[in-house]
Amino acid sequence: MSFRTKSEHLGLTVPVVTPDELVHAVGGPVDLIKCDIEGAEGLLFDTTLFTTCRALVIELHERYYPGVTELFRRYVHKRKGSILPLGEYLTVIFH
Repeated sequence: MSFRTKSEHLGLTVPVVTPDELVHAVGGPVDLIKCDIEGAEGLLFDTTLFTTCRALVIELHERYYPGVTELFRRYVHKRKGSILPLGEYLTVIFH
């Protein structure tokens, strides 16, 4: 997984926190994640952030990451979650 931390155009450096570092920084599971990361969402499914969150709102980008919808459904099933479609987003509550 990679993150852009510097804008070549503007010459700015931006601090970056990985998903697992975020969970560590808050001291435990995150209650809600809102995720719209243009095709990279499949890379997050095995991170501590995703495997411990209680609820998730996500937009999947099948055109950028073919197979991500099926991967996501398996991930939700494995965690015993319920998917509620809301427009272009999917809301998931994990039980």
